[in-house]
Amino acid sequence: MSEIEKRTLSDKFMLRLPDGMRDRIKAASEANNRSMNAEIVAILEEKFPPPNPPSIDEILGHAALLDLFNTLPEDRPAKVLALNERLAEAGTVERLTLRKGKIKTVRIGELWGPDMAIEP
Repeated sequence: MSEIEKRTLSDKFMLRLPDGMRDRIKAASEANNRSMNAEIVAILEEKFPPPNPPSIDEILGHAALLDLFNTLPEDRPAKVLALNERLAEAGTVERLTLRKGKIKTVRIGELWGPDMAIEP
């Protein structure tokens, strides 16, 4: 997606600034080597951070995680895959992995596939 397309898909907001504020924003943006828009967005992100996503524990529940840890080792791969399906449905970017007999959590990227959860 081109920069122009990204800009047209972004929310636009007209804003009246008090006298002198534009100059202060411009000075801050130059000091930080970014555009005035990027400076304003950085300040807003700092003041209004995105909400924390729910944890794996909140999505799956204590009982499901305890059940996973109490499952026989040979049955754990299927459990991990089933729980990862629930995490995917919840929209979280975290998944469970089973590597060398240990269960861990990972943040996934675009190239994640369910087969990456289990290491033989």
